[in-house]
Amino acid sequence: VVQVYVTSRPNNYFLPWSSSYTQDVTGSGCVISGNRIITNAHVIQDHTFIQVRRYGFPDRYEAKLVAVSHPADLAILTVEDPDFFKGITPLRVGGLPALKSKVNVYGYPTGGDNLSITEGVVSRIETTQYGHSLQNIFSIQLDAAVNGGNSGGPAISDGKVVGIIMQGLVGAENTNYMVPAPIVEHFLNDISDGHYDGIPSLGIKVQNL
Repeated sequence: VVQVYVTSRPNNYFLPWSSSYTQDVTGSGCVISGNRIITNAHVIQDHTFIQVRRYGFPDRYEAKLVAVSHPADLAILTVEDPDFFKGITPLRVGGLPALKSKVNVYGYPTGGDNLSITEGVVSRIETTQYGHSLQNIFSIQLDAAVNGGNSGGPAISDGKVVGIIMQGLVGAENTNYMVPAPIVEHFLNDISDGHYDGIPSLGIKVQNL
């Protein structure tokens, strides 16, 4: 599990000719196969500079964006310095967890510098609107405590990643959502040829009568 540090410069669509301000954002991520780090797309949005830090190590390493899926709120980073990945055992992406199964959420939420681990259970498996893309996509709701900075961190069950934490429901207690493993696998398979195709859409809108 790694902490992600991002310096971003949001676009100002009202004053596109002016220089917009910069802001610093932190999030979480985890190392998977192929010397890749998976995190949320909204963590690295409008980035100008990305760094990552391993758990238990003080040094930050510059990271590069490899691929991004804004609809699924996922992004892949890598570090060109091979020393960063020495001694790391990559996490494996698992399958879809069952309802009421226990999961552990790893990340770097606000309130401290060390790795945080919280426990919860899977409470819902359904289609939910992703806050980053406003698209309705398959997701998992869990009741583990999640705060700002947890975004992009893994939810682990039986030693495998079953989801990537992405958002919480404002005004509700411990109602949080993660991108489920099947969507993560879809994204990884999609970019395996070096090109991102995205999530299929029928291209129509419906209205209830």
